[in-house]
Amino acid sequence: MARRGLATLIAMSARGPALAAASILGLVVGGVVLLLVLSLGQRRPDIVQRVLLGGVFGVYGVVGALIVSRRPGNRVGWLFSAIGTIAVLTALADLGRDFVETEIAAGRSPGPAAVALVIYGEGFWYPFFGLFLILVPLTFPTGRALSWRWAWVGWIGMLAMMTAGVLAMLQERFGEAEGVVIENPIGIPGLPHPERSEFGNALLTIGVAAGVLALISVVVRFRRADRVERLQLKWLTLSCGLLVAWILIEEIVLIEMGIEVAGSMLIFSLVLLAIPVSAGLAILRYRLFEIDRLISRTVTYSLLVLLLAALYIGGVFALTRLVPVTSDLAVAASTLVVAAVFKPLRDWIHGWVDRRFNRSRYDASRLFDSFASRLRTESDLPQIMSEFQAVVTRTIEPVTTSVWVRGVGWTP
Repeated sequence: MARRGLATLIAMSARGPALAAASILGLVVGGVVLLLVLSLGQRRPDIVQRVLLGGVFGVYGVVGALIVSRRPGNRVGWLFSAIGTIAVLTALADLGRDFVETEIAAGRSPGPAAVALVIYGEGFWYPFFGLFLILVPLTFPTGRALSWRWAWVGWIGMLAMMTAGVLAMLQERFGEAEGVVIENPIGIPGLPHPERSEFGNALLTIGVAAGVLALISVVVRFRRADRVERLQLKWLTLSCGLLVAWILIEEIVLIEMGIEVAGSMLIFSLVLLAIPVSAGLAILRYRLFEIDRLISRTVTYSLLVLLLAALYIGGVFALTRLVPVTSDLAVAASTLVVAAVFKPLRDWIHGWVDRRFNRSRYDASRLFDSFASRLRTESDLPQIMSEFQAVVTRTIEPVTTSVWVRGVGWTP
């Protein structure tokens, strides 16, 4: 009996991660489906944005469940599961808030379940951002912080964000800034929103500082990491770089220039979706390969767009304010300047980025250029073959090399 009970316990512990992953998957998928059903018939202008973001963050939960089932000891899977679950429930809470506001505006009293959703939605964004911006950078990709000192950064940052969330849930009333006041049945009289109090702002400052230290820990981890862990970090860095690049392009370039991009929310969602996908691929090590070239191209064209936009906006401002010309002429002149400097500026940024982010390709290119210049003056065939073999060995690093030239009996 004892052996049978021990075997049953072992079997249950072995099935534990699979059951947890299935539970997480069911909760997230069920939440997304419920969000879609409840959103049908809604006429709010931002309803598509809410559903889209809820579905995207639902993917975080799906990827987290997959990591939990395959790598149960890796805490990143549990963090992604929590991020997806909290985001989907918060999207549902936003719909509950709409219902409560509609009921109050009509003079009716909303039910306690709807008010509970409002209370949840007010507070749980803070721990959500703590998980996303503090704990994930601190623990990716191994699921552990670099040391106990870095772990304390995560604990302190999360404690501050969770305290801010509790204060937001216990404020006296909600929606004073929006015009529809919702009385909080569990609120503390006189307690303001944490973003409008000195103590709450101090908590948020601690959370932001912990997030900055978490990003610094990624750099420290990269410098200490082996080859596989560096590749994992590069995958996440690429997806985060795409997100930052799109935010900068949209907020600084497109809005300042008055350009509206059709489907900008869809583009943002796809870029946001790249983070869990790349993290899942990195942790599960599915077709993990070098992506230095992708990272260098992302950085190159992001910097290029920002610099060209700054040049264009600065040119229009300078010509219209400092020189007595019409706005159309200033726009045309700035456009011509941007077109003229595009290629040289792109080449300069490309070389600068390659020297720092894709050094191996930059060194290989310099070696081949040097060999090509010597090839024009060299006439000794054995010497040419020897130098060619040396260049190939230094750039590609094959296990063995050999050179065969048709009709020439020469071996290295």
